[in-house]
Amino acid sequence: MTNGDRCVYTDVMATIQKKVSRGHTYWQIVESRRINGKPRPVVLIHLGTAEGLLHRLRQEPTKPLKARIFEFGALAALWNIAEELEVVRTIDRHVPKREQGLSCGQYMVLAAFNRCVGATSKASFYNWYRKTILHRLLPASKGLLASQRFWDHMSYLDAPTLARIEETLAQRLIERFRVDLRTLLFDATNFETFIDTQTPSELAQRGHAKSKRMDLRILGLALLVSADFHVPLLSHLYPGNQN
Repeated sequence: MTNGDRCVYTDVMATIQKKVSRGHTYWQIVESRRINGKPRPVVLIHLGTAEGLLHRLRQEPTKPLKARIFEFGALAALWNIAEELEVVRTIDRHVPKREQGLSCGQYMVLAAFNRCVGATSKASFYNWYRKTILHRLLPASKGLLASQRFWDHMSYLDAPTLARIEETLAQRLIERFRVDLRTLLFDATNFETFIDTQTPSELAQRGHAKSKRMDLRILGLALLVSADFHVPLLSHLYPGNQN
């Protein structure tokens, strides 16, 4: 919401409330916040009288002096789910590291969001990141998001560690969202990578890419999912040239 050149951002549901002062009725946008452990109403913005507000609504909206557009919706939803499932904390509990820069869990969540919303190479990651809401949710410099930083942190994740992380997250997901396990579905697919052709890899291979990106090497992915909503519960990665 804007009022002149002011902006108010909130991720908590606010309400419009009436206030009577000296015989006049005014309206405010109010949010309940905990202050010193107790809920207190906090006025976010004064709307004025109903007549004044109606007059402003009927006016031709003015163009902003400056506007920046960020990718928001899908990433905000993914961020909320990752927070609810404690994805970053879970990864970091299994992958200890020195307290400097981003944690391994934060790198993996950023990489996963990028894969979900607009897959790019790690070299192009920062250009994508800075045009999204992620630069506010998880601020990081260009240097911290260099491709080598991702590779360094991925090296902490060997197969046994990944299996433990996946088991913990799957159990929490089942409990939190009450996933029905009476019927499970299995499917095998593949997805492209941006790994350089000359980089040795047992998993990234040439194959029949379902995305039709024949110029890229692919990874095979087997998934066990729930019948309702296709929630992934178990995964297995295999070379892209195998069926």
